[in-house]
Amino acid sequence: MKRRFLGLTGVFLCLSLAACAAGREARPLTVSAEAEALRVQPPPECQTGEVQFQLPPGEYLGEFIVAGDTVYFERGRYTDTDVVVSAAICRRDEDGTEEILHTEEREDGGAMEVSELCLAGDRLFWVYQDLEETSIKSYDLGRGEAAAIETYPAEEGLHLTLASDDRFLTWCAAPQDGAPSLYALDTADGQVTCLSDRLGAVARAYVWDGVTSYLETRGDQGTGLVVFDLENDRELANCLLPEDFAATEVQADRAHAVVRAGQEDTGLYFLDAEKGQLRELDYSARPGIRLFSWHLMGDAVLINSPAWDQFPDELAILSLKDAGLSWMPLEHRLTSGRAREPDQFSAAFSSADENGVVTANIVYYRFSE
Repeated sequence: MKRRFLGLTGVFLCLSLAACAAGREARPLTVSAEAEALRVQPPPECQTGEVQFQLPPGEYLGEFIVAGDTVYFERGRYTDTDVVVSAAICRRDEDGTEEILHTEEREDGGAMEVSELCLAGDRLFWVYQDLEETSIKSYDLGRGEAAAIETYPAEEGLHLTLASDDRFLTWCAAPQDGAPSLYALDTADGQVTCLSDRLGAVARAYVWDGVTSYLETRGDQGTGLVVFDLENDRELANCLLPEDFAATEVQADRAHAVVRAGQEDTGLYFLDAEKGQLRELDYSARPGIRLFSWHLMGDAVLINSPAWDQFPDELAILSLKDAGLSWMPLEHRLTSGRAREPDQFSAAFSSADENGVVTANIVYYRFSE
């Protein structure tokens, strides 16, 4: 593990995952022959909110973050040939007031792209890319200043994905050749850590309450699953997946780890640390659920399931606490889903009129017990 400016803090014991953490010695896992059959229950109480944007021809709404009553978002302009030439990082407050915080555009008016908007600490982060460079940039909300924290030459062909919680930012850096690497930034003190230089799957390293998780390639040993406590610089789980288990993504916090296998509409497994097993979550009691996107949210997994055949658009909620299954119908197909808090999910939908004016809607759901 490579570190820059890394300091150690106190020790936090994660009881539910500790059984799989054995220092550098990875614990082999098996797949349980029995799935966890989820039983149907009423959906949790939920409050919804919506923020609307009118976008004339030539403008788009990019990624966004719902943080309390404030929405941070990217809004940009593109040419008739769909080339992005300008992107503004903006804020909209509860009263509807909008403010442009920072604008990205080339002096020559050339093509560029902004993506991966995140919020960690009091800083916004995003990926900037043009024909010369790919960089991770940040905007300090307190100081009103923007800066690049990492810059890579464009010829490296690097693909970056970001994730964050209230304190930490992670990014996966995938070059055209070679294994992807995973880094983490602690916004509290500016420390950067390289967690892995052999990622086994190019995905987002989600962060929950100072905990991130990832898959890595370990040669003849196969694929490893790591749950890492960024706050206390220690592994909470270090496991080896079964040889024929095609894991593609993992999300974890201090209490749970959930793994997706394959690209089908089933294949979510939770880690039973005491037994050293991966056990499939069986949500077949609600036919038609599709894994367009899925999000670990505290004691539940939320699935954004788009309509298909005779099945409607809906949000499915899989309870890890009491093995329950519930769902909520949706009026629109949602995209760009994001779970920033254990009780909040946000996404977007849009429509266009006959004049080409697009109405983009950011909708959020706040759940309660």
